[in-house]
Amino acid sequence: MRSIAHQSLILLQCNLNYEQILNTVTEVNSGTVSRILWHFTGGPKWDEKNKRQYSKLKLQSEAYDILQAIITSRKLKVSNYRELIKVKVPNVRMKNPETKKYETVKWVEKIIESAPICSLADIPIQHLSYHAIRYGKFAIGFHRKSVVKNNFNPVFYSLDDTRIVNSIYSGLYSSKLMNLSKMERYYEDLIDDIKSGKIYNAEKSYDDDLGVEMDFRKIDFDIELEELEYLRNEVEKSLKEFVSYVKTFDESEFNSIYCEREWRSVEAFNFNLNDIAMIVLPRRKK
Repeated sequence: MRSIAHQSLILLQCNLNYEQILNTVTEVNSGTVSRILWHFTGGPKWDEKNKRQYSKLKLQSEAYDILQAIITSRKLKVSNYRELIKVKVPNVRMKNPETKKYETVKWVEKIIESAPICSLADIPIQHLSYHAIRYGKFAIGFHRKSVVKNNFNPVFYSLDDTRIVNSIYSGLYSSKLMNLSKMERYYEDLIDDIKSGKIYNAEKSYDDDLGVEMDFRKIDFDIELEELEYLRNEVEKSLKEFVSYVKTFDESEFNSIYCEREWRSVEAFNFNLNDIAMIVLPRRKK
């Protein structure tokens, strides 16, 4: 194992000979791409109540323990972090609690929450010290080839409240899930009407919104609602996983969020020791 001092950090090369180390550090490229992807263990914890990260870094002792646990277990777990994406939906069908009727509401703000993620960063070695300011001075670096084989993918970066971000909801969410919601609302309202006796003597009904004729004698409402709930959950799961690979930021974060070149997976990373390229430690542990 070879050690190199880099500003306030010590880099420990693992499973690399001298030629590989030289190629890793001096790879000819734009200067923004690395053959090693990093996971820093000292970043702020996740505040589940307020759905955001705390501002303070972890204690160095805690960051060291996490690094040691990752190496010992040979597993990089999915974190508690969630990506929260705000979108503005131009038209949303909502039930008016007073009139009990569905109305179209304009420009409703929605928050799409991602699935939990496993995160790495594509940081060239010469920029590690800058990254350490935000995420601490303990890190483990994995060979990019190993990362690619384990279903990690670069995230898609976008500024907040852009047309492309809003299209995520309209394209992937509203078209499928809202149709399911419409069906679900229809059945729920139908059950309420049956219970209240409004359509007690009716056998068939044509619904203009759905464009179908409903034969009440042939409907098992419990099964229909269960199937709709299952489909809704599947659509929501797919959306959450897709959003896991989207990162939004504002114009003040070009030098922080945008420059991280993050890679993510929605699965834990089970690795072997040969997948580790480097380990980062502070020169002095506090």
